[in-house]
Amino acid sequence: MNNLFKIVKESGINFVGSVIGMVLNYVLLIIITRFLAPEEYGTFVLAQSIINVSLIFVLLGMHKALDRFIPFYKTTGELGKVKTLINNVLKITLSLSFIIGIIFFLSSDFIANYIFKKPNLSIILKIMILSIPLLTFMQIISFTFVGLKELRYRIYIQQFAQSLLKIILGLIIFVFGYRLIGWTCMYIISLFGASFMAYYFLKKKILPFFSKIKKAPLPFKKIISYSWPLSINSIILLFLGQIDFLFLGYYRSSSEVGIYRIYIYLVTILALVLQSFAHIYKPVISELIAEKNIKEIKETYKRVSKWIFIINGLGLLTLLIFGSNIVRIFFTKSYLFAPTALYILAAGRFLNSSIGPEGMTLEGFGNTKLLMLNSLIMLGTNVGLDYFLIPRYGIVGASIATSSSITIGGLAGLIEIYVLYRMQPFTLKHIKYAGIAIFSGILIYFLSYKLNELNIVRLIGLIGLLTIIYVIGVYYSQSLDSLDYKVFGKIKAKIINFKD
Repeated sequence: MNNLFKIVKESGINFVGSVIGMVLNYVLLIIITRFLAPEEYGTFVLAQSIINVSLIFVLLGMHKALDRFIPFYKTTGELGKVKTLINNVLKITLSLSFIIGIIFFLSSDFIANYIFKKPNLSIILKIMILSIPLLTFMQIISFTFVGLKELRYRIYIQQFAQSLLKIILGLIIFVFGYRLIGWTCMYIISLFGASFMAYYFLKKKILPFFSKIKKAPLPFKKIISYSWPLSINSIILLFLGQIDFLFLGYYRSSSEVGIYRIYIYLVTILALVLQSFAHIYKPVISELIAEKNIKEIKETYKRVSKWIFIINGLGLLTLLIFGSNIVRIFFTKSYLFAPTALYILAAGRFLNSSIGPEGMTLEGFGNTKLLMLNSLIMLGTNVGLDYFLIPRYGIVGASIATSSSITIGGLAGLIEIYVLYRMQPFTLKHIKYAGIAIFSGILIYFLSYKLNELNIVRLIGLIGLLTIIYVIGVYYSQSLDSLDYKVFGKIKAKIINFKD
């Protein structure tokens, strides 16, 4: 129960912080979409995608070793190895960030003019090169805190500091009438601010803890053996996350790239639930693996998967029923280009998350080669479908490709976990969870249909009503058992004691 409590507590902190960060990002998007045309925003998104691809060759999957080996070596009492690991990963990745940054700066004209045939992309890309070392530093510090099971510091850095700075600087750009180049410069300044906060937490929370601990020899061969498949996996996943934008940028207009990014942001809420649990789930099961407690690992996987399925059921309903209204009200009608793509993305993300943290389970057990294989399957599926569908169907084709690939990848992981460890998340009760969602969705759909076009007040009211009906359905259907309530009760007691 203590492990479940830790997962719920840290996942709750991570989820609430991430939701706040996501809301701040939505506020930023609302600001940006009012002073940048879809084509201008699409150019920025394309440059950002290229930078994200460059991070593949900087991080090399080593950040993923931090949240596995830090809790592992802490459990075995080898803190000297933890210190050596953090030190080496920081040195290697920061050195690579400057080398890769120089290479991309020198090749920015070629990328803009000859690959994407968008000359105005060149100057934006040159400015964005400055983000490579900053993003690298924040990633390493964030994953160090994840490994130490202190997720709130990751939230402070990546969600609060960075998002708030973007909004403040975005408003300045809006007031003074600057456009794409001005916004790109302000984006870089926001990363400097967030990186400064990361350095502050490094100095205050990590360095003092390890100051009296001597470095210990680290079997780096073991780290490399674990990390190299994750390095390739990171390359695949980053390509997977950016491949739609790159194909859209090549075959379609910049405006479609910008619109598709808005849709991706909207379905992020479904991925957010899985990620919030997964970030703390992996360190927890890494400790259980070190203790060889397989029974509790199976129980933890099944229960966490159930929580994700129930929470994301509400998120999926919200996007399917109100998705087009959310886009129209918050991002203007010019971004309401093909809402079908939004619905397909939401369905695909829900199917992927309903399998639970199968990827983190494979990572925790050290099966990084299987994880790499699954990512290759996803990448092959996505690239193949993008090639055939995007030239003809644009962002609808991109959404089909992405949803298909992440669903297939999740199923592959599910099969591997079952074959290797006889673990799977589903029970007959999932039929009951689905029934609650369908009943709630049908009820609210017909009510919203009667109201015709929604304004912001009606939209918020209907989403609130949907939430109430769904929560009541979950409660009275006894979807949660006594252990669930014990864990939640322990969290509630902690909150009350904190207030007192």
